[in-house]
Amino acid sequence: MFVAFWLFGLGLILLIHESIQQNPLLYTFGYRSSYKFHQYGNINLIISAPHGGNVTPTDVPDRSSGGCGRTADPNTFYCTWNYNDTCVGANPCDVGNTRDVLTDEFAQNVANELNNRWGYKPFVILGVWSRGKVEFNRPIIEGTLQQPESVSSYQGYHSFIGETVDRIYQNFGTGLLIDFHGHAASVGE
Repeated sequence: MFVAFWLFGLGLILLIHESIQQNPLLYTFGYRSSYKFHQYGNINLIISAPHGGNVTPTDVPDRSSGGCGRTADPNTFYCTWNYNDTCVGANPCDVGNTRDVLTDEFAQNVANELNNRWGYKPFVILGVWSRGKVEFNRPIIEGTLQQPESVSSYQGYHSFIGETVDRIYQNFGTGLLIDFHGHAASVGE
């Protein structure tokens, strides 16, 4: 009896596994293809990789300049963030704009493995534009330098996360967001 039950369970797992293989995760692109997402999750998990993108639209200014260090008095230093600030009479503020190598691929591999092995489909969002165009993990003014195209991308990325958190809260009561990061090294290092 136990063997028959075990064989039935194994057959059921294999049957489920075959159906999983036929339903890969489908991604939709957000604002001007600046990010992509899988919105049909069936578990209470969000996987994000904001800094893996390498697309650099030429009509969106680089974030390499635009942050300017100002002083109100000798004891106060602050950065202003605006893409068209010439920074005359000020010192440039540093902005992080290097790619976290292979984090988007890693995030997709984790999501695909959860799907293929157990049928779990997490919600996924990946930055596609280069971090030099938009920084999804900074306050909006610093992450976009107030450039309109970058602002729209940033808002879309964060709207997806906010709506997904709300959906997970309604359906599961609680959830987990895993935000993948790496370091700026060449592939193979």
